[in-house]
Amino acid sequence: MLQEIYIRNFAIVSRLRILFRKGLNVITGETGTGKSIIINALELALGGRGKAELVSEAEEEAEVVAVFDPPDEIPYPEGLTLSDEPLIIRRTISKSGKGRAYLNDRAVTLKSIAELGDCLVDIHGQHEHQSLLSPATQRMLLDSYAGVLGLTEEVSTLYRKLHGLKTRLDEIHNRAREREQRVDLLKYQIQEIQEATLKAGEEEELLAEREIQRNITNLLYHIENSINLLKDEEGSALERLASVRVSVEEINRIDPSANETLKMISDAEALISEAALQLRELKDRYDANPARLDEIERRLDLIERMKRKYGDSIEEILAYLDNAKSELDELLSINEKKESLEEEVRKTEKTLREKALELSRKRQETVPEIEQKVTQILKGLAMKNACFRVDLKTTDITEHGMENIQFLFSANPGQSPKPLNRVA
Repeated sequence: MLQEIYIRNFAIVSRLRILFRKGLNVITGETGTGKSIIINALELALGGRGKAELVSEAEEEAEVVAVFDPPDEIPYPEGLTLSDEPLIIRRTISKSGKGRAYLNDRAVTLKSIAELGDCLVDIHGQHEHQSLLSPATQRMLLDSYAGVLGLTEEVSTLYRKLHGLKTRLDEIHNRAREREQRVDLLKYQIQEIQEATLKAGEEEELLAEREIQRNITNLLYHIENSINLLKDEEGSALERLASVRVSVEEINRIDPSANETLKMISDAEALISEAALQLRELKDRYDANPARLDEIERRLDLIERMKRKYGDSIEEILAYLDNAKSELDELLSINEKKESLEEEVRKTEKTLREKALELSRKRQETVPEIEQKVTQILKGLAMKNACFRVDLKTTDITEHGMENIQFLFSANPGQSPKPLNRVA
C-alpha cells in the first residue's frame, strides 16, 4: 500500500506531502490545480522516464519520494532485504536531465525500480479500456481464459528459434560462393607457405652466411696470415715463445721462484697452438662457392616475398599458416554444420507445428464458452439482442500461433457481428 508521497520542485509543485489512509483515497480539484502532476510524480518514482522539463523553472533538481508498506512477495533487487521497515523509493532529476534512483537510501538501477513498481502500483487512465480494441489484447485475454499462456510462450519461443535457425541457414547458402573463394585462397596460401619450408631463425642464419660468402677471399687471406704468424712461418709467435721458454727454464733451474712464470709461458704455448688449430678448422669450413651465394640470395628473395604477403618475420608467417589451417578446417566443416542446422530446422518445425496445433485446439475449445458467458453478461446489461463472437481465422504459423484472433460484437438484431474497433 502507498503510505505517503513527497514531491519537491516538480513542475509547478514547490513542495507537497500527501499521506494516504487505508481504503479509498480521493483527490479532487478543478482543472489545472495539479492532480495529474501527482500521478506523474508517482509514475516517475516507480521507474518512469525523467526529463529535465519536469524540474521547476527556478530550481536545479526535482525530487519525488514514495513510501510503501510492501506486500509479502516482492522482487527486491539482489542484495537488498527488508524486514518490517517501510519501502522508500526516491528519484531525483537535475536540470541536465540526469537522474538517480534510490531504494531505502541505496542507489539502484532504474530497471530495478521499474520491476518493483509493477508489483506495487497499477495506474489506470481514462482511456485504459481502449486497449480491449487491440487484437494483441484480445488474443491475450482469450489465451488467459483458456489457461494456455504458457503454451503461447512455448510457441513464441519455438517460432523465434526457428526463425534464427533459418536465418543462419540462409546465410550459409547465400555466402556459399564467397566461402568457396575463400577456401581456394586459403588452400593456395597454405600450399605456398608449406612449399617454402621456412624455419624459425633461418633468415638470420642466411644473412650471416651471405656476409661470409661475400667476404670469403678476405677471410681466407687473414686466416692464412694469422696461422703463419702464430705457428707456421719462421719467426712465428710460437717459435719465439719456445725460445723464451728455454731461457726461463734455465732461470728456473737456478731460481725455482721462476716456476710460476714458466708455467704461464707453457700455457701460452698451448693456447697459441689451440688458436692456430681453430683457425685452420675455420678455414676448412669456408668454401668459396659462387653457386652457394646465388642460392642464398634466391632463398632470401623468397623469404622477402613471403614476408610481403604474410607477415614481417618468419615467425609471423608460420603463425599465419596455423591460422589459415584453422580457418580452412572451419570453412570445410560448414557443410557438416549445414546438415546439422537443416536437421534442427526440421525438428523445430515439427515441434512448433505440434504446439501450434495444440494451442489452436484449446483456443477453439474455449471460444464457445467465452462467447456464451460474455453474451449472458451483455443481456444482464439490458442488451438482450447483443451478440458476441470470437473469430479465429487460420493463418500460417506465426509467433502467436496459427490464427488471427478478433472479437466481434453486434448490439442490435439484424446486424452481423463486426470487429470491436469498428462498432464499440
